[in-house]
Amino acid sequence: MGAALQSLISNGGENMPITTMECLDIALKTFRIEILLQAQPYTPYLRMMADVYQLTNPTVTLVPSPEKNPALQHALEYMAVVDLPCLVLGRLCPSLGLWRRFRQAQDGWEGGRTMGVETFTGVHRGLLDIYGDMMHEEISVSVARLWGWSSDEASDFIQRHFWDAWRFAGIVDARRRARCQRGTGNSAAKDETADVPEDEFILNKLIAANQTVYAHSQQPQNEGLLVINGLLFPLVTASLEVSYLKRNPESKRTLDDLLDEAWETGLDYFDMDHATRCKGVELAVM
Repeated sequence: MGAALQSLISNGGENMPITTMECLDIALKTFRIEILLQAQPYTPYLRMMADVYQLTNPTVTLVPSPEKNPALQHALEYMAVVDLPCLVLGRLCPSLGLWRRFRQAQDGWEGGRTMGVETFTGVHRGLLDIYGDMMHEEISVSVARLWGWSSDEASDFIQRHFWDAWRFAGIVDARRRARCQRGTGNSAAKDETADVPEDEFILNKLIAANQTVYAHSQQPQNEGLLVINGLLFPLVTASLEVSYLKRNPESKRTLDDLLDEAWETGLDYFDMDHATRCKGVELAVM
């Protein structure tokens, strides 16, 4: 950055030369990479921004209204997504429920809630609605909603399997969090409806969806697709189901992002949130 500024000063501060633009580009890319690698906690800053703009009110009362301002709506959606509880490990500040509040505010808009694909995650907004409601309802309700969710808006084969990966990951994650709360690996306590299959069936579906999305994204005609970037959360979620993976080593080999610390515990109720907080970092899994 200093080199870029010096180049601009040497040029008389007029038109920005190509060398200056190149230096700025390199500096910004390096800065962004350093922030990502440091995994510095950001939820306290998210809370401060939410307090400044009063986003924790029952309704969003921003001026101008995000209803008529796509750029503002996108910014609010981004903040709401990174506030979803299961998408950040080791968060210092608890979720503020921003997604749920923002979507409730949209209920009063002309035409109601905006549906379709949320651009940051690539996930359907209707599916994210279930994620946003998880901390406000019984696990059995969330699991049943995830299992029954479907959409006719998937434009292609890969997108349908990508959304399935997130749907099954949500079920697995909800059940794992329930085990963590009970502090035991015993899954005898039922916290879901009888209509939802057992863990092993859901895990098989999750791993199959991950494999399908990855395999098709590697085909030459799909080289430019970014959907594979959204597999981090489903992969991390599947990687924490250690006892299943030990019984099915072939499934373990399909998960390149297995977490070593979770594997060493040998437990299905490994608390990744707690382990991440102990390291003093926050990790986004999206």
